[in-house]
Parts: sequence; structure tokens; C-alpha cells
Amino acid sequence: MEPASTPYVGGQETEQDWISEPRHLIDAAPKFEDTFAAIQDHRSTLQEIRKISNARTAVGMSAGGNMMKVACFPHELYAAIVLVNPFFLKDKPEFYRWLNRHPYYRVGGNIAR
Repeated sequence: MEPASTPYVGGQETEQDWISEPRHLIDAAPKFEDTFAAIQDHRSTLQEIRKISNARTAVGMSAGGNMMKVACFPHELYAAIVLVNPFFLKDKPEFYRWLNRHPYYRVGGNIAR
């Protein structure tokens, strides 16, 4: 099951965006199809937990200020992205812009733009 692709604002696709596209990962290594299914299952489970527990969906932080998981992606993808963007996880606004362009990696609540 391949997630739908997200259009890019102004058609400005970067190397990082190209690497992140599920169809490219699945073409390179079919095992990633199972990975994307697992991410979807994980997202669904977290959504059900939030419904049951009435947990907050603030971006990256719980009501008590604890960090929350907002994304899930294969470590192979992270390694490839860091080759073209060494600051991938160090630049929080850029990371969230990337996550908005690639929502199939999102597992947390609503992500601000």
C-alpha cells in the first residue's frame, strides 16, 4: 500500500523531498512497503489512544511539557537525508516543514506549518 504523494509548493522539490517519497523508497527496496504499513498502523494506534485517554495533540509536547513522538521514518531514510542535509533534525522549523510536505511519516497530532 503506497501512500499518496503530496504536491510541492511551487513545484520546488529538493533532493531531500525526492529521497523521502515512498514510491522511491519502495522502488529501491520493496521491504519499505511493510515499513509504511507499520507506520500507518502506529499512527492509527496513537489516534485511538488519544480518543480513549483524551490526550493532548500539541506539537511535540504533552500538557506536562514532556516530548511526544511526532514522526516515524526508517533509519535508512534518515541516513540518506543527512547526507544531503546534515541539519535535518537540528533545524526544528525546517523539520516540521518537511513533515508537512511528507505527512505519511507523521504519527503525532496536528503539525503546525
